[in-house]
Amino acid sequence: MFSWVKRLLSFAARLGGRRESCPSSGAVKVISVPELPRVTTDGMQVVAMVGDYDRSRLPPSNDQIVLVEASGRAVTAKCGHSSKRTLIFDVYGVNITGDGRHTCPDCGRTELGQITIRCALCGLPILPGNAVSIYDMGGADIRADIAFKVGDDQVLGCVAMDCALPGAFAGHWGGPDRGFVSFFN
Repeated sequence: MFSWVKRLLSFAARLGGRRESCPSSGAVKVISVPELPRVTTDGMQVVAMVGDYDRSRLPPSNDQIVLVEASGRAVTAKCGHSSKRTLIFDVYGVNITGDGRHTCPDCGRTELGQITIRCALCGLPILPGNAVSIYDMGGADIRADIAFKVGDDQVLGCVAMDCALPGAFAGHWGGPDRGFVSFFN
């Protein structure tokens, strides 16, 4: 087990499940070790949670990448096609603004489809450089049909405030070339 996990478990045991107050984020509830939910394999567990999560507060995800708006002056993109200066795409339910000088709408849609994965829990996009959490494939609420798999039995999720378990950060999405980049390596 990682030394920081041992220190965190020891810290949680010393607190004994007391309710502590944090000036910046409000109340912090420390869960006693036997009640911890399992998050990943290899015994990694959440030892403290701040607040609550409610996926109904997230924007609804969809199964498409579409151009919502192209605005500004006409430009020739680096791909060689005609474009507008600003492009706004709906990527699986989230609007993402792109630079039309880099890509045209068709090439932009293709590129976004190649570099973006989806959260295994809420279905929203995860772009290269975004923080991710990691979950067991058999966990509740896992959407296996859209999940990006890590190994045989784990999937990636986003760390949006109302999606991920607080403290479930595991690394980041490195894009199609690098894949999942673990925080622990």
